[in-house]
Amino acid sequence: MWWLAGTEPTSWSEWRHGSEKVWFRTRTDQFGSFQMVSMKSWVCLLAFATFASTLAQAGAEEKVVYYVQLIHGNDEDRPPTAGAQLVGPKLSKSLHSVFRWKNYWEVRRQEVSMVPGLRTSVVLSKERRVEIDLSQAKKRKVTALSQGNPVCTSTQPTGKLMTIIGADQDTNTAWFIVVRRDKPAASPEPPQQ
Repeated sequence: MWWLAGTEPTSWSEWRHGSEKVWFRTRTDQFGSFQMVSMKSWVCLLAFATFASTLAQAGAEEKVVYYVQLIHGNDEDRPPTAGAQLVGPKLSKSLHSVFRWKNYWEVRRQEVSMVPGLRTSVVLSKERRVEIDLSQAKKRKVTALSQGNPVCTSTQPTGKLMTIIGADQDTNTAWFIVVRRDKPAASPEPPQQ
């Protein structure tokens, strides 16, 4: 089958692309010279153009960076685990205004780069994981999981800078997962013992 119909061709031509041969017909008429190419070639060209356009649009999607923190709250003056540091002043103020703990310790931090319209899962420890879902337009759904089970979910506008979710671990400690757009500040020096 040929894309363009017409009178019988005056000549056949061959074009090679790698190991594939593509035959096309050439004819000349009162409007000048033009080439007729097989339907397969046109379909391949159209598929390639569509694929290139899709890649260009995907590349144009601006990635969104989130900082994910695993926080432990307690009344102790020493870190709950080796390497844990007190949270920065902005997060400390947000946590202290709502929760009762004396100290909030950052146990783990990860930077996550996401494309709007997708979702991802971030493993923070053996027991703790968070799912960030940007599949709904202008919404960010954050789900905290403990040992694989959902503990709590929060859905907020994507413009909201910070989501804080978590649960009590026992009567002496609690854990929180913070998903935020702004980079966390450096932690202040831990209290002297």
